[in-house]
Amino acid sequence: GDTLWPGCDPCASNSAGLGTRTGPTDELDAEFVPLTPVERVAWRSADDRVAIWPTGAITTGAGTAAVMYARYLVEGPLQYTALGWGIATAGVGQPAAMRALDLAGLPYGHPLRVGRRVYAFGCERQVWIAFACDVARAPVATMTDAGAWRYWSGKAWSSDPSGAAPVLSGPSGGLSVAWNKRLGAFLAVYNVGLTNRVVMRTAPSPIGPWSDPTTVFTGLDTPPGAFDYAAMEQHDLARDGGRVLTVTYFHPLGALAGEIRRVELTLP
Repeated sequence: GDTLWPGCDPCASNSAGLGTRTGPTDELDAEFVPLTPVERVAWRSADDRVAIWPTGAITTGAGTAAVMYARYLVEGPLQYTALGWGIATAGVGQPAAMRALDLAGLPYGHPLRVGRRVYAFGCERQVWIAFACDVARAPVATMTDAGAWRYWSGKAWSSDPSGAAPVLSGPSGGLSVAWNKRLGAFLAVYNVGLTNRVVMRTAPSPIGPWSDPTTVFTGLDTPPGAFDYAAMEQHDLARDGGRVLTVTYFHPLGALAGEIRRVELTLP
């Protein structure tokens, strides 16, 4: 996401790190998904810029991955307009990803690989803090081809993104969707907006139907006016056939301060 610091010049729009199952160990010394020269020129201040926010990644081969990202025009604190989304490719030994696809419209991300396909969720505000997510899919082999993407209309897959219909309500920030062997279902994990609650829902397919949300834990107390957010399951860290899960979330500590918290959940 945003990797900002007052007075930084040049600022990095986003960053990444390397680590093991126990956590991050090394920060990559580069802007992970680089801004284009035009986007860089548009950077006037931390709250007046084009921002690239990575939203997740899938493996595409031995030592390679595809990183999805959202593009936003940021005009002030919590004031941003979606510009589109894209895909960057990354490989072992590369300090930065290489942008391979840029599309306008609702930002799709939070990717989920199912066999030879990748699914992506595009979440947008409906009213106030009520959000809902559409879903799109493409073959992994051609996911950087704009024409390969299909969007669920509620009845069928279509090449027209304007006809997409919401399939999952609730996520307003971070979101993860992954197959859970223990449950025999797809599992979605996210924060409830403007609360510290983390919920999960299940479905037989990425297009649903999704179960009602179940609160699995409440994050740590936060400073007044702040909330825990960006909760998601780290599926690669699941153990015991999906019975033991690892969920992370961002916990604000104060002005320009916060930390990533890690929670272990054990399913019945």
